[in-house]
Amino acid sequence: MKGLILYPKQDQFFFLNFYKMKNNFFLLALLAISISCSSQKQEKNPEYPYKDYITETKKMPFSNNDFYYQFTKQVFTINTNCYLSILNLKKNQLTIFEIPTFELVYQKDNIDFGGIVAAIDIHNFDTIYVIINKTLVQTDTSYKVVNKWTIDPISQEYGNDYYIGKPLHVDEPYFYVGHYPNHALVTKQRRTTYFSKHHIIKLSFCKSDTILNYYGKFPDVYLKHNYDLDLCRFTIKDSFIITSFKETDSIYINNKAIASVRSNYFTKNKEKDISKINDTEYNNKRATENCRYGPLLYNPYTKHYYRMFHFATNYRNKDGTINSPDNAKKSIIVTDTNFHVLKEIVLPPEYFIYDSYITPKGLMIKRENKNDKKNIYFDFFNL
Repeated sequence: MKGLILYPKQDQFFFLNFYKMKNNFFLLALLAISISCSSQKQEKNPEYPYKDYITETKKMPFSNNDFYYQFTKQVFTINTNCYLSILNLKKNQLTIFEIPTFELVYQKDNIDFGGIVAAIDIHNFDTIYVIINKTLVQTDTSYKVVNKWTIDPISQEYGNDYYIGKPLHVDEPYFYVGHYPNHALVTKQRRTTYFSKHHIIKLSFCKSDTILNYYGKFPDVYLKHNYDLDLCRFTIKDSFIITSFKETDSIYINNKAIASVRSNYFTKNKEKDISKINDTEYNNKRATENCRYGPLLYNPYTKHYYRMFHFATNYRNKDGTINSPDNAKKSIIVTDTNFHVLKEIVLPPEYFIYDSYITPKGLMIKRENKNDKKNIYFDFFNL
């Protein structure tokens, strides 16, 4: 089953719809001028009722708890067929469902990957890449090793003291992975150091012992304020590396801020008190009362970007009950290919923006149905 076109890998990836040009610097300059001229005056995003955009609702039989914990999820497309893959890291189980029927088309239990899987990138049923112990392994649904590459070069950021993990994106002959420090980030100094580093590295199959480039350095605002830990979200299109972060409006291309995609509801978060890093209630309260940006997805079928946003809400209600981040509203900020904001669609709390996927039938978002605990519901949006 060859011929994958991946659009896109979720919670990590979105695709930039630029025309190919020989001079990438010239293209970036033109894009920056275009965006700058159109966004000198910041206006509120137009809002629209979310139900007007729902075209279809589907359900998948699955336990809510099983779906969330110890899982890596990805949507991939082979020719005209679309699939949702779910890797259960606790059970070493891979299941694949067809979209939009959610018919189970593949399941394998007790898979022996030869170690703990740090990241996975499924291209099709014959080509699966996994990261295990600083090694990129190519396999298929038989889980025999087809090929493997050791990833242990000297990093300009961490030397040899780092581990390899999410996200993983294979774009032959290159691949891109996250690399992070091995030590716990429990002091302000360690966090400042972490935020000053690049966390995406580019390597090649023919020379995996050499880092070709670094991406995903945190914006300066992270150095000035002691924010919560964050992971860089990125995608690759041609030579463009596009990144975004949960604490800033900016979108970055090849490590340069190129556009602002701002929610009407974004407010600056307070600094984290490091002395309370192990205080469960403090951390829950902070997560509930702070807003943040989520995944940034590209829809190649409509030529739109969707930047997801998570609202802040009160931690303690007047009646004494406690909220969690799941009790907050969410929104979808829709932009064109130059990141000009077109509209913002507010969603009720039952939606889970970190389970958002691009499919040929539209943007698919998981929704909780409190009256049905035996199924997971997905709404398809035509935006």
